[in-house]
Amino acid sequence: VFDLGTAITLDVVDEKGFHQGGYITPGLDMMRWSLQQSTQRVRYEVKSNMGIDYGHNTVDAVEHGTFRMILAWVRDEVEIFNKRFPSGVVYFTGGLMGAIKPYMGVEAIYYDELVLDALKRVSLA
Repeated sequence: VFDLGTAITLDVVDEKGFHQGGYITPGLDMMRWSLQQSTQRVRYEVKSNMGIDYGHNTVDAVEHGTFRMILAWVRDEVEIFNKRFPSGVVYFTGGLMGAIKPYMGVEAIYYDELVLDALKRVSLA
């Protein structure tokens, strides 16, 4: 399960529902903010530009580069997961899901309200 939000989380859960491990990484806005805060020369107004082409100015270079970095990592993790668990299912949720979906090219379930629906199920159990 990839939750592509403020932070990006990856959680691997087995067929019995037991957590097998995962990752937590900064989300897109956090990466962009970090560049603005931690460098002296990268200053710009965020446009939420989700392209993957090379940037020809600071805005596009940061916005395309950070988006491309997330996309590459997610694709790589899906490939690793599919090799380890050939019958496994990949889920995507979170705010960045819609932007990443056209670039994935893999079998996955895109679930807008995954976390809220899961919380509802747990509370009714």
